[in-house]
Amino acid sequence: MKKYVAGFMFSEDMEQVAFIRKKRPEWQAGLLNAIGGHIEKSDFNTLSAMIREFKEEAGCLHFLWDEYALIKEEGIFEVYFFCTIGDLNNLQTITDENITLVNVKDINKSKTIENLPWLIHLALDYLNDGRPKYTKVIY
Repeated sequence: MKKYVAGFMFSEDMEQVAFIRKKRPEWQAGLLNAIGGHIEKSDFNTLSAMIREFKEEAGCLHFLWDEYALIKEEGIFEVYFFCTIGDLNNLQTITDENITLVNVKDINKSKTIENLPWLIHLALDYLNDGRPKYTKVIY
């Protein structure tokens, strides 16, 4: 089974969010997605994987992540979603996939992975008042 982490960093006023513009896999090419990637055997847990992936892709070592959701299909994949607030000016493109900042109000107009708009709003709800505490979606 493949396991992934995906993180959304919001600006301090929560009006912008950082994405990565994907080049691969082919079905994601040209679309915006969360910053993240595979959980590796060397990762201690999902949080350590999120910290590592964010540094590798956005050049920013950031430790204050909250895991707020899990989407999985039994035996096929698991994606653990994280959110945080930080200084988006510290982010930089490290790989051949560009870091892109988007205004939250423009999320529904942006070309994103299909489920990202509701995951963004779910993350904002969580950051605003800690609810819902944790969301699981099982296909």
